[in-house]
Amino acid sequence: WYLTSNRFREVIRHRLITQIEDATGGQVEIGHLEWNVASLRFGIESLTIHGLEAPADAPLLHIDRIDASLRLVSLLGRQLRFKSLVVDSPSLNLILYPDGRTNQPTPRTRRVGSQQGPLDNLFDIAIRNLVVKNGVLQVNEQKTPFDFRASDVTANLGYQARPEFYAGKVTIGKFETYWKDYRPFSSSAKLDLRLYRTSLEIVSAGITSEGSDLSFEGKLTDFLQPRIQLKYEAKLDLRQIGAVSRVMELQTGTLEMSGDASFDGLRIASAGKLKLSDGAWIHPDVHVSGVSGTAAYNLDQDRLQVSHILASALGGNVSGDITMVHWNVPRREPEEAVTSHAKVSTSGHMLVAREQSASAKFDLRDIQVDKIARLFATPRMPLNELHPAAVAEATAELAWTGSPQFSELRLDVRAI
Repeated sequence: WYLTSNRFREVIRHRLITQIEDATGGQVEIGHLEWNVASLRFGIESLTIHGLEAPADAPLLHIDRIDASLRLVSLLGRQLRFKSLVVDSPSLNLILYPDGRTNQPTPRTRRVGSQQGPLDNLFDIAIRNLVVKNGVLQVNEQKTPFDFRASDVTANLGYQARPEFYAGKVTIGKFETYWKDYRPFSSSAKLDLRLYRTSLEIVSAGITSEGSDLSFEGKLTDFLQPRIQLKYEAKLDLRQIGAVSRVMELQTGTLEMSGDASFDGLRIASAGKLKLSDGAWIHPDVHVSGVSGTAAYNLDQDRLQVSHILASALGGNVSGDITMVHWNVPRREPEEAVTSHAKVSTSGHMLVAREQSASAKFDLRDIQVDKIARLFATPRMPLNELHPAAVAEATAELAWTGSPQFSELRLDVRAI
């Protein structure tokens, strides 16, 4: 009877408030706490954590409701094991002040004046099924909505006073990604980071999805004027990439990438190396397979250049360069009007609508003519039935505006 009484409920509520305040250093408010001891279920109505923001500002964190099903609880060891955790309407408000300070408080576990020492463990959580809905991340005046579903999540957060930082490790067994008009896909992830007052260090991070994986490390410096610098490696299953991006011409192949990237709020830049293995592009008008090779690439916010291409294809060797302008503009679908210089009138000004465009030049050596015939063979023009036996040299120019589906290829073949 005592375990379900209001008196015991208040004891637990105050104990929970104390634990969260020690871990975060903020002032904590909990509106209402409810639980079922027999089923290890509990709910929290209105959880608020106040940081160093002014009283008139939105709190550091507010959550409308939390519903949880527990497997194990150790408040003293700050260990929680959940069967399920549902977080409804979390609002995280990060304020960056002009002098570099934030509204992030210092955990009470170890204050700044203490001696340097090992990390204090703030919490250790494992969750079989996690749902976060109707969330909002606000950094100063910029708001970003988010929703999240994942399974087999673990999270550990520690704090060190000198040098002062939070150390976090997160693993996610499975989560679904939804982005723009692309098909959703499942992934797993690992993240090891350090959060300082004015910067974020990604010690290591990795995302895996079917046959594709991405790993990276780097830093975000100065939250007021953020600059991101990363080193990354990726291995992409092109068949999966084609299915997700709805570019069905990508049929097979593996693309490996390694390089550096930077972003400062206005400019993005990346450069590195590429390696393609057994790639294929299957289109009603052009189909080529068994392409392997290497290249270098350079990318900014508007232009992508792939240079020093050295590849084996069509039974011979290929070299060349590709340049794509407005690479980040959405592709034009075939049914849309083909107008490469569409103009829009706004407040008396004429704005030229940007379209993705690309051009490429290739030199081909020792290629097999029968493979060229198969490259352009169609039911109406079965060139592959000619079975030409010859070796040739060729130059090729490829260009498109709006989408690769509108590609135009010019090929000059010289038999040798």
